[in-house]
Amino acid sequence: MNFKTIFFAAGCAIVAPLVAFAVLTIVLLGLLIESPAYPSWAREKSWEWMLGTPQAVIKSDPPLAITPIIAGAGNWCITKAYLQSPTESHLNAGRVQGYVRDAFGQPMAGVPVRVEWDGCGGDCIIEYTRADGYYVAILGPGEYRITVGTGQSQTVTIRTNMREYYGHYTWGVDFKDGCGTHAPASGGIPAPPRTPTHPPRPTLALEPLR
Repeated sequence: MNFKTIFFAAGCAIVAPLVAFAVLTIVLLGLLIESPAYPSWAREKSWEWMLGTPQAVIKSDPPLAITPIIAGAGNWCITKAYLQSPTESHLNAGRVQGYVRDAFGQPMAGVPVRVEWDGCGGDCIIEYTRADGYYVAILGPGEYRITVGTGQSQTVTIRTNMREYYGHYTWGVDFKDGCGTHAPASGGIPAPPRTPTHPPRPTLALEPLR
């Protein structure tokens, strides 16, 4: 008996029982599905599973009626906090992005924006604004608190997703310096800083030389 014959016999000894077991399992499952005791409402779905019938993919759109929580007061106020739509967001990862401006609307560079979550400790994220005042932080699924890392700042609480199959959310959060302590204690977008008014200066009437 040569090696090829031995190898073939060993293969048959291993494969044949596996094939017989698979056929027997399929037959028993088929008999179970067609038995009177099997629920009629589940019979069609069970045969689709047995036969490998492609199933329709049911995809739910993310709920867009999500409102961030804005709290606190201080010199740094949140002028915009919103969940971007699927067409304008980056769905490959959760993120928060926005701009930091001064009281006159000009971009501010090098401002630290702090991203915190429960128990982050020394792993909290600090992103510094670019020359145009822009910052961005890539985030995993979870709940985060965003503040400006200098002075006293309002805080916005966001979630990068609500459920795992919804994908990731992109938030736009803008900060403005010089809003003062009149920012609302919770919710809403703060009013712009008040421009100080001065009494009109007296005008001098010059008479012509005589």
